[in-house]
Amino acid sequence: MKAISRTLTILACCGGVTTWGGLASGQSNTAAAEVLFEQGRADMDAGNYDAACDKFRQSDKLDPAVGTKFNLADCEEKRGRLATAWELFRAVECQVAPGSERYEIAKQRREAVEPRVPKLRLTLAQGAPSNTTVRVGNAEFGSGTFGVPLPLDPGTYTAVVVAPQHAERRVGITLESGKVAEIVVQPGEPTPALPAPAGQPAAAAAPATPVAASPAEPPPSTASQPYPPPADQPSPSGATKTTGYVLAGVGAAGLVVGGVTGIMVLNKKKTADEHCYPELRTCDQEGVDANEDGRTLGMVSTFGFAVGVVGLGLGTYFILTSDDEGQPQTALMTQLGPGTSQISVVRRW
Repeated sequence: MKAISRTLTILACCGGVTTWGGLASGQSNTAAAEVLFEQGRADMDAGNYDAACDKFRQSDKLDPAVGTKFNLADCEEKRGRLATAWELFRAVECQVAPGSERYEIAKQRREAVEPRVPKLRLTLAQGAPSNTTVRVGNAEFGSGTFGVPLPLDPGTYTAVVVAPQHAERRVGITLESGKVAEIVVQPGEPTPALPAPAGQPAAAAAPATPVAASPAEPPPSTASQPYPPPADQPSPSGATKTTGYVLAGVGAAGLVVGGVTGIMVLNKKKTADEHCYPELRTCDQEGVDANEDGRTLGMVSTFGFAVGVVGLGLGTYFILTSDDEGQPQTALMTQLGPGTSQISVVRRW
């Protein structure tokens, strides 16, 4: 009975109760899907719609079934996610034979919820770039969607307007049942590239400054050539090795930061997966926040790992190649100029 009961759907329609059946998938995950379905039904009966919807969704992923999808649609409608419910009822219609009893029931439920689904209409502001896009949750809307009422679940969202050479602009949206929200898509302030000063070559570079050596006299005019300390000066071999230890320490710290933030990114991804709905390409506010935080933490993690690898590599090289007899064999050189920067490691034999 349990293998069949998951595909029996109990429908509340006009005060009546209707059931339908289907075949078990026969896949190895059918048993797990059956258990999740039964627990979802129990949560529905108890009015715990958040838990019930999550179990129905997981059950349908493990072993897709029309009955599971219908129960999920019914659950999403009860907890107020009207656009999600509308899309799921519509999916049920596509999976059953037109004109059948199951088709008519799914159609009636979809038509009943449709007038209550909030809509968002985006209108491109005059003069805005034609390739401007709007990101709402995980969904990204471009020029082809402007002017079209887009169904979304009720709630509060943050729309992010993105356009080339413009700052991002964020707009708060509140979508209410049965209403259409209007937004004029206007990018943020322009961010043009700064021009080079008049009469000054863009690629002019400042003289290089070696880090490993501490000369008593100014460096020679050739920016790319390191210079040795005067013969009567004590050897800076210790400073070279100290530089290596400092760089290695910075690299280790970078790896720690990259690892910790990487774990935080995985946690944000898990939260986003639980609060985003791929079939509608949208998320609730918790999912939106998790995606935004995940992107920021991802950049921090990547930068941390990059600093860690470079720092450990340079630090190890400085430590191993410093000359214990008094002559530095390695120097770290920086070269700065308008719009350019360079770090070089110089080895002397």
